[in-house]
Amino acid sequence: MPYDDFRAKVAKVLTGAEQPQTWTEVRTKAGLPQRFPNNQWVRRLEADIGLHRQRDAHGIIHWQIKEGIADAPTSTAPEKLGSGTRRK
Repeated sequence: MPYDDFRAKVAKVLTGAEQPQTWTEVRTKAGLPQRFPNNQWVRRLEADIGLHRQRDAHGIIHWQIKEGIADAPTSTAPEKLGSGTRRK
């Protein structure tokens, strides 16, 4: 599964949720195959959609999206400006 599909599914579940969700709840509602989320993708979600994770007193991590960030444009790689060769 590409990252963009993963991001879209997680964002859809979390924006529709009235309260923070655990990874198991997100995974089940989104139909994701991963038993555990990819750490690098989770870090990207924090930057791309404003994912916020909070550990409760029992050690359970709850996921939510910060207000107003889910609709912001996602980060993309910068475009290559030239061929990379220079003439002296």
